[in-house]
Amino acid sequence: VYDDLEPKIHQRITEAVADAVPVLDIACGDGRLTGLIASGFGCKTYGVDISVSHLAEAWEKAKARGISHLVLLTAGDAQKLCFLDESFGSLIMLYSLHEIQRLPQALEEARRVLRPGGKFIVVDPIKGGKAETLWNENYYGLAEIESMLTRAGFSELTSDFLYDDIVFVSAKKVPIY
Repeated sequence: VYDDLEPKIHQRITEAVADAVPVLDIACGDGRLTGLIASGFGCKTYGVDISVSHLAEAWEKAKARGISHLVLLTAGDAQKLCFLDESFGSLIMLYSLHEIQRLPQALEEARRVLRPGGKFIVVDPIKGGKAETLWNENYYGLAEIESMLTRAGFSELTSDFLYDDIVFVSAKKVPIY
């Protein structure tokens, strides 16, 4: 259903993170976006996913594209990331926000690994949209997403709809003094 939209969504994400590397793709799945960023920017790009089979697929794609030296993949849980504090200039969660069981904890972890001033990009279908009907999953409304990000310590939120039921939210980690 959303495959036709993917190139535009990927372009929007890559434009948003272009000046904020290195990038961590949280719940990177098969690594399409991770590889696109690595090849587009020529920089090391990190992907983490709980599924080892998805990571194996991501690794094969990176090797086939000749970018395996730029793509660093690790098995892990968004709720307990295995990276040092303030390691990344930007974080991405594409179509994965609704998949995470303990989302407040995952958002706190995201904030922990993001550098001050870093960007956090979230793209997800919203509650009441086509995805909810098609896949029988629970999604969040835009106000819920913004509220959770704010509670996790993110600020300077901007959001808009890429399509009728897909939201693009950008947030920043502002230093706490």
